[in-house]
Amino acid sequence: MTPLDSKPARGEPWPSIDGRAGAMTREPVVRQQGGRTERWVYLWHWPIRAMHWTAAVCIVALVVTGFWIGRPYFMTGGPSQTFALQYVRLVHFIAAGVLVATAIVRIYWLFAGDRFERLPALFPVRKRDWVNLWRMIKFYLLIHPERGPRYLGHNPLQQLSYTFTYFMAAILVVTGFTMFGEADPQGIFMHTFGHLAPYFG
Repeated sequence: MTPLDSKPARGEPWPSIDGRAGAMTREPVVRQQGGRTERWVYLWHWPIRAMHWTAAVCIVALVVTGFWIGRPYFMTGGPSQTFALQYVRLVHFIAAGVLVATAIVRIYWLFAGDRFERLPALFPVRKRDWVNLWRMIKFYLLIHPERGPRYLGHNPLQQLSYTFTYFMAAILVVTGFTMFGEADPQGIFMHTFGHLAPYFG
């Protein structure tokens, strides 16, 4: 099933485990199956989906080119072959810039998105999410899975995973810009991140 691309519905609440209703972004698609009612819920808008997959491609490119820059296994020597490393570095720099751009869009959407895209839905900042965290861990370990809390969007364990992922990504971006600044001692990256170099070795 695919969500209907129509105007936002009025008066239709999001299905919610906490009893609080929020505005829907698409008309609900309801069907009956096996004696139960199923409803299609449109959780994330297209900018979030686009930034997600763009960031995924950038991360893969950064990992591959980063290892290649650190130790260019496939370089056989000679001026013509060695210069190929510059193209690898260029791809690495472009991927880093695009990744930062996706982060900026995601930060904006933490405040402009719907209730499933905003800050409380992505990071464990609510007390009830921390309470449900251990219940969610037991659910994934198949310990009384029928007692697991039901979430639309990210559950507390996913929220914690995203928090760690974004934290590590921020460290990688800062260290990358710090090393990038070494190439231009008078440039903006050196002035902005250069003082961090002693801490990162």
